[in-house]
Amino acid sequence: TVTKAKIKVFDDLVAQVKLFETRIPLLAIRDLDQTLASLKEQMTAPQAVGDLDGLRRRIELAEERAVVRRGEIAAEREAARAESLARREEIVSAAEAIADRDPARTQWKVSGEELYSLLEQWKDAQRQGPRIDKTTEDALWKRFSKARTSFDRNRRAFFAERDTEYSGAKAAKEALIARAEALSSSTDWGATAG
Repeated sequence: TVTKAKIKVFDDLVAQVKLFETRIPLLAIRDLDQTLASLKEQMTAPQAVGDLDGLRRRIELAEERAVVRRGEIAAEREAARAESLARREEIVSAAEAIADRDPARTQWKVSGEELYSLLEQWKDAQRQGPRIDKTTEDALWKRFSKARTSFDRNRRAFFAERDTEYSGAKAAKEALIARAEALSSSTDWGATAG
């Protein structure tokens, strides 16, 4: 019965190694490291009967595959960061393009909605996308924020100028109306005709 128990321990170790071998492509770096550490610890002085040397070789081969997988994960992360950075740069460039439009030709409502959409895209990239380094992210955010501020300043200036024009036109019309009302009751046809 002692031998059967030791054979069972060996069979359990073999099953763990097989499972690890099949899961290597799916595991994160932390899981790879933890599983390898656990397997190696169990193999230091196992109370098992079986081909322990062969099992140790399998673990060594699995560790080599895990090292390769770690490299793949690191490359995938770097590619995702580069893609995230490129996406954020696109968002910032689009915001700057909106802010740089000629105020006289800008469709303020549409442009404001575009800018709001870009802000939402920025937030989504920040929440869901891979992290980019803080310095780069801060620099991009400052550019984005500057574009939004410039857009808002241009919009306020445009509508303030328009309000001034409308106020002047309104005052001129009110003066004409007042003059017309004053003349409407006049019977002095010669003076009022001129």
